[in-house]
Amino acid sequence: MCGYTCAVRLNDLASFYIWVCVFIPTTMTIIGCILLPVRFIIQKRQLQRIQWHRARKMIVQMSIIAGTYSLCWLPYTIVLQLSLSHILSANEADINRFLAFIPYITSLLTPFIILQTIHDEINLTLMERIKRRFFPQRQQKIRPAITVREQQTKPVVFEKHNTSKL
Repeated sequence: MCGYTCAVRLNDLASFYIWVCVFIPTTMTIIGCILLPVRFIIQKRQLQRIQWHRARKMIVQMSIIAGTYSLCWLPYTIVLQLSLSHILSANEADINRFLAFIPYITSLLTPFIILQTIHDEINLTLMERIKRRFFPQRQQKIRPAITVREQQTKPVVFEKHNTSKL
C-alpha cells in the first residue's frame, strides 16, 4: 500500500482518514478548550486560593495552546471536508501545500507559548538570556579615542664614578 496518497485517492479511505485522523481530534480539542475553563470556574469555590492560582495559570496556558491548535487545524479540516463532499474543489497546488503545512505551526509555536505563559524567576532569567543573546545592547561606556600604551623603558643604571681622582 502506498500510504497517505492512496488513502486520499480512494473516496472511502479518504473519508475515513479525514473523519478519524483530522476532523474528530480537532473537534474534540475545540470542545475541550471550551469545557476546561468552564469546569474550573464551577470548581473555583471548592479550591483553595493557591490551588486556584495554579489552576488559573494552567487554564490560560492550555487555552492558548488549544486555541492555536484549533486555529491551525480548522482551515485544513474544513477544506478537506468540503472537498470530500464535492462542494469545493481544492486542486490548486499552492492552496494544498499551504493547508498541509499550517498544522505544523502549532508544534513550532508551542515552546514559545509555554515560555510566555510561565511567570516565574526561571522564565525571567531565561528570557533575559535569550534577549541578550539575540539582541545585544550597545555598551554606553565612555571610552578614550586613543589608547595610551605604556612604553617599556629600560631601567637606568647609575654607575658610581670615582670622584677621588679629580
